[in-house]
Amino acid sequence: MRLIGGYIRLDGGPAELRHLAAMADAMTAPALSPILRPAVNGPCGLFELDFAATPAFAGSPPGGWLVAADLRLDHPDAFAASYRGTDPASRLVSMIERHGADFPDKLYGDFAVAIWSETARRLWLGRDFAGVRPLAYTYRPGRYLAFASLPKGLHGAGFSSGEPDPAAIALRYFAGYFREGDSGFSDIRYLPPGCTLVMAQDQTEPREIRAWQPDPSMIGGWRHGIDAGAEELRHRIGEAVSVRLPAAGAVCSELSGGLDSSAVTILAARDMRDRGGQVVAVSMMDKAPASIVNDHGDGHLVAAILARQPDLIWVDSDGEAPPAPFDPDVPRAGGAIRRAAIHLTAKRFGADIVLTGLGGDQGPSYNGKDIYADMARSYRWIHLFRALSALSVQEGVPLAAMVRRRVIAPLLPPGARSVIDRIRGRGRTFNPRLFHLQPDCRRIADAFVAAEMGIADPIRLRGFTRGKLAARCTRLAVEGASAGIGYAHPLLDRRVVELSLAFPAHHFVGEGMARQPFRRAMYGILPEEVRTWPFKYSPAIGDILRLSAERAAILTELEGLRGNAQVESVFNIPSIIAVVRAIPEGEAALAMARRIAAAGRGRAPPRTHFLIARMAASMARHMAMLGSYAMLKADENRQPRTFEGMADERPISI
Repeated sequence: MRLIGGYIRLDGGPAELRHLAAMADAMTAPALSPILRPAVNGPCGLFELDFAATPAFAGSPPGGWLVAADLRLDHPDAFAASYRGTDPASRLVSMIERHGADFPDKLYGDFAVAIWSETARRLWLGRDFAGVRPLAYTYRPGRYLAFASLPKGLHGAGFSSGEPDPAAIALRYFAGYFREGDSGFSDIRYLPPGCTLVMAQDQTEPREIRAWQPDPSMIGGWRHGIDAGAEELRHRIGEAVSVRLPAAGAVCSELSGGLDSSAVTILAARDMRDRGGQVVAVSMMDKAPASIVNDHGDGHLVAAILARQPDLIWVDSDGEAPPAPFDPDVPRAGGAIRRAAIHLTAKRFGADIVLTGLGGDQGPSYNGKDIYADMARSYRWIHLFRALSALSVQEGVPLAAMVRRRVIAPLLPPGARSVIDRIRGRGRTFNPRLFHLQPDCRRIADAFVAAEMGIADPIRLRGFTRGKLAARCTRLAVEGASAGIGYAHPLLDRRVVELSLAFPAHHFVGEGMARQPFRRAMYGILPEEVRTWPFKYSPAIGDILRLSAERAAILTELEGLRGNAQVESVFNIPSIIAVVRAIPEGEAALAMARRIAAAGRGRAPPRTHFLIARMAASMARHMAMLGSYAMLKADENRQPRTFEGMADERPISI
């Protein structure tokens, strides 16, 4: 894992190494000892913070350039052949000279990059198209622009106030993710994926430029048949997994038993076996009683993977780690303990990379609601009839209802659905998340929904052009950094994504199943039980039992938030308390779990009011902890870290 940071002074003064050391210190967890590689050129200072002692990208190429990069290249040989230079830093400079601010569109890999030109007195920041590597910045007009992989590198070193952003936190709770650019801090912004930030000393403010923007015309452009598409997809996914693996040793891979994580895990295990390494498959199994989970669980799928690939080391890590300490950069809910358990497992086996199946739902195993409407638009009637008939049987829904839901509704013009609902007396559906927000924040949430509904991008592109996927990548990267763990997402490889977007809609269904041609591509790789399993498991059964166990603690936590003016400006604490008090306990909780299980195997149950209240409570607690800026500072008993050659004093105000 590697992090970067730096700043450019806009007042004519020189950058100082001690400021870089303070930023690096703020991003380093107490138990970690990374290598700091700083460089200063006049008003600009950059650094790399390397947790794995990998070859450096940081450097000072001839001509007054500085480079710092958190970079993993998909094709390093092709990169070396395309751009002049004898080392990665000089080749990145060559890329900037050729492409300017468009360089993120030309660089294939996962990256957060900073490049400074002494001649142009200009700084470029760039981020990969999916947002796999995080990069945040803060700006003080006439004083400085500072950036860091993690927000704590900015607020923890005094470049940012660290004050919470109430609107961003309200939307993080309401939508489940930070909208594009939001960090939760009022004066820190994440650079959006696929974008460049340009800042020159003579500019009045930084400019964000979207360098990567998918062309809607690429959708459905594949013309080589379904079998050829599956074969090409299989090749690209295999390559995407391979280039993200270490040369030797151990790597962790999340294994849920679903299509995406199972494919990544098996492909990684085969590749690492050839390298003399090993894959540690980490699962987080639902701890609900077997009598309730029955065949709704995912245990039989994980067992099939382990039987197919016996050289996997398997660990069920759910609940193995103690609760993670407060992290100002990551609003934490129940999943934080699970994530900390994965990191603990990785460290135990000497792995510093965790593979995931993130991105499959948006790309190669896409199963969006627009597929069937797109088949109707392209007159693929036979494919459409077969697909809907199979789906009707699978979900136990009449074919006519399936046609209305999957074809007619998506084809209705904007606004027509709400008109029909009013005629039928349904009115507007009230999102239960709004109950726990104050009126001003409800209006912010309503405006967010209206803006999302007004987006004209095709649905298949929105997964990559909107903020949800990047927010998930960022959250994983920031959480992993606290343990020195880096995340890799092979299904977000750009060549895999581009191919997936090129498949016509009818390629995503076939053989009586959705999520093609991924299933077809994994023939002979995944066990047939996994490859043909039609359902996507939801952990809601175990969630309700966990909530029941946590009920008293949540109520105590909420009572402590009463009277916090900042928190209560966003959240309706009495509303949250009322719902949490209604969480069932004992036999009543078991009865509710049974009802969720009986709702239908593989169907994702609706998120209950209890789970929504738990999320609201978590976000309210996080906001309260952010409200005290003293909690963002280093512990009084902890001395500032001294890196080799660096001063140990904290930065003064610039």
